[in-house]
Amino acid sequence: SKLQVRSSGRSSRPISPYATGWSRRIQIEDHPQGLKFVVTTDMARSEPFIRAVQWKYIDKLLAGAMTSSSGSSATLFQYLLPYQFLNNALDTPDLVLGLDRKTARIPWELLDSEQDMASGQLPLGVRVGVLRTLSTPNRRENPRRASGRRALVIGDPRGVVPDLPGAMKEASAIAEYLEKSQITTTPLIQEDSDTIFKALYQDEYDIIHIAAHGEYSQDPHPLRCHHWPR
Repeated sequence: SKLQVRSSGRSSRPISPYATGWSRRIQIEDHPQGLKFVVTTDMARSEPFIRAVQWKYIDKLLAGAMTSSSGSSATLFQYLLPYQFLNNALDTPDLVLGLDRKTARIPWELLDSEQDMASGQLPLGVRVGVLRTLSTPNRRENPRRASGRRALVIGDPRGVVPDLPGAMKEASAIAEYLEKSQITTTPLIQEDSDTIFKALYQDEYDIIHIAAHGEYSQDPHPLRCHHWPR
C-alpha cells in the first residue's frame, strides 16, 4: 500500500454545541394551577405547558427522596413533568433550566423515569449538561466578570456537625479536576468559617464550588437583615 498525500481540510476548531447559543432552554415557574413549563428550542418557537400539581405532595416526595431509594425520584419524574415535555424536551446534549425561588427547590437534575433506572440509565444531570439559572427580582447591577482563571472549592467546613465525608471526597475530586484543567484552585476542606470568609473576599473567582450542609429558612423575606442580640 502507498501513502497518498492530499490537500488538507479546513483548519478550525470543532463546533461546540455549548457555543452555538441553541441550548434547549426550559423555564419552570410556580403557577396558580401548578407548574408552568416554557420550552424554547431551535425550531424558533416557545411551547408553554401547565402541569397541575400540589406542593404539599411535592414536599412529601422531596422529603422521602432524601432518605429512601430512587422510588421517590421516579414518582417525582412522573408527577412533575407534563407528558408533552417527556417526548422530546430532554432529547438534547445541553439543557438550561430557568427556575424561580420555589421551583429551584426541586432537584431536577436527579429526576429519572422508572424505565430509565431499570435499564441502568444515568440521571439527567449526568447524561446531559445541565445549567441552572435563577430568576430573581433582586439582581446585581452591571456585574463584572472575574479576571483570570481561578476557583475556590469549599468542602465540609469545620464546626458543623455531623461531618460529611462525602462532601470532603467531592471537594477533593473537584479541586483535583480543576487543577488538572489549568485553573488556579484554592481548596478549603475542613477549614474554619473565618478562613473561608476571608478567602471569599480575598480574590476574584470564576468558579466557587461548595460541598457542605445547607440550611433552609421559611422566612418569606430571606434578604431582610436581622440584628441578633449579643
